[in-house]
Amino acid sequence: MLVLLLTQVMITHVPPAPPPFRSYAAPSIVALPTTPSDRTAALRERVAVGIVVRAPQGVLWSGSLWVDAMRGASWRQSESEALEPNCTLGEQSYGTAQREVSVTVRRSVRSGEAPDAFSIEARWTRPSEAGCGGTSTVELRQTLALAPGATQTLKGDGGLVIELRRR
Repeated sequence: MLVLLLTQVMITHVPPAPPPFRSYAAPSIVALPTTPSDRTAALRERVAVGIVVRAPQGVLWSGSLWVDAMRGASWRQSESEALEPNCTLGEQSYGTAQREVSVTVRRSVRSGEAPDAFSIEARWTRPSEAGCGGTSTVELRQTLALAPGATQTLKGDGGLVIELRRR
């Protein structure tokens, strides 16, 4: 009888079962159309553009940049150093010999333009001919057509040449 009473007491003191696990419904997924117009698809396409920047003294830079219509791509190199020893002290206190080359490429997204339109900005800064402070700068800005596999060459003052090739 004692065993029977203990069994009844133990049974009555059993903690209640935890509530059942609630499962929540997953949030609904909104699917966007996967077939945008041909023009929109072309503008979203990521494109590699090979670039060679030349000056009379040789190649300043050669490489590729990835571009789409949402983001342009750019490359820049800058250098600054002391002036040549033959410059006067007055000239040396005011300047440094500065060199900089930069290139920016963007896909053109203006309405009415072909999806193969690219805008190019290039800048080349170098010490002036005197070499004792001061700089000379050439800038190129142009929009051009660049079909897949095509090459375009831009020429600027001072012998600056930019070659672009769409890969």
